[in-house]
Amino acid sequence: PQNKAWNHLTLQVQRTSDGHLLFQSITLNGNTATLNYSESPTSTGWYGITINYQMDGNASQQGYSVWLDNLNFNYW
Repeated sequence: PQNKAWNHLTLQVQRTSDGHLLFQSITLNGNTATLNYSESPTSTGWYGITINYQMDGNASQQGYSVWLDNLNFNYW
């Protein structure tokens, strides 16, 4: 990711006919890596969608700020 700049991240994921999640690719700032990684979803009694975001610190755990802007979630 670019420091002190906007970063654009895209994940391509699809649900397969047998109910698995197929993580096809990840794109960061125009650079795409193919994943083709399949995972079984965990069971839950809750029906909905969540989007999780994780920030990890550096070796010194210095503070920094992150802004999430123009988030799009497409479902079809």
